Amino acid sequence: MADIPIGTNDLTFVMAIKALGLAESGGQAKFLIREGHYELNGEVNTMPGRKLKVGDKFGTRGQCRHRVVE
Repeated sequence: MADIPIGTNDLTFVMAIKALGLAESGGQAKFLIREGHYELNGEVNTMPGRKLKVGDKFGTRGQCRHRVVE
């Protein structure tokens, strides 16, 4: 499982997807999230602006391989 630090700023779902290279751009990340390609904590999430918190797990459908850490 790959960890992504939350840092001092708010980390949104779209920012995390882009930062890990799961999408080539922010626009592509938003599109893929809205189309239901990614899960957050085991459920499909279609809100790209959702703020993540420490402990959240996300990834492509059926494979939540990334976790938010401090």
